[in-house]
Amino acid sequence: MATIPAGPPGSLGLLQDKNSGMRFLVNSGSVFSILPYNSNNPTTGPILMAADRTTITCWGRRTLAINVGGHRFEWTFLQAAVVFPIVSPTI
Repeated sequence: MATIPAGPPGSLGLLQDKNSGMRFLVNSGSVFSILPYNSNNPTTGPILMAADRTTITCWGRRTLAINVGGHRFEWTFLQAAVVFPIVSPTI
């Protein structure tokens, strides 16, 4: 299955990469797609702000291929200090 509902109608959904099994939160309101990452190296990306107005540190970008429903898609993600990967379907 390509997408997995996260709850009742109107809730956010999950997208699962067939190759890695990694699940991504699909958030059309997000400006960036984000991968969990943490490093002691100096930050190299923009500083993001979470919904609760806390800052999220970033360490650059990474392009990742995701296989969903037999189709291969490439997304460019910000590597950031988050717990869960987020896919933004916006360009």
